[in-house]
Amino acid sequence: MYKGHLEFLVCPKCKGKLELESLEENGEFVKEGSLECKKCEKSYQILQGIARFVPQSNYADSFGFEWNEHKKTQYDSQSGVEASKKRFYEESRWIADESKHCVILEAGCGSGRFTPYALEIVRGGGDVD
Repeated sequence: MYKGHLEFLVCPKCKGKLELESLEENGEFVKEGSLECKKCEKSYQILQGIARFVPQSNYADSFGFEWNEHKKTQYDSQSGVEASKKRFYEESRWIADESKHCVILEAGCGSGRFTPYALEIVRGGGDVD
């Protein structure tokens, strides 16, 4: 997790400001640590550079079977249909190649089927993390 992204995050429980407790970092990147909410006293782990806002079991239990059985079926590059591209642009209402700098946080988005389209948005300058 990049330290600069902390300004975009709030506590999912109470919307309070989160404070970084870093245990292991490399410059601006936090590899291990936690995000602490002083308002409701909730704590969220940062493991392998990723902030975890739900219990670890939610990741594997909810999607484990689907990801293992149907790894790439939703990828437009695999299906030959631009269903993911259409959904990404319709739901986000972003426009590809906008000239302004932006930051897109792709968190908990599955296997990354929308990543190519987020990259189209920031091609002119920006970040997808």
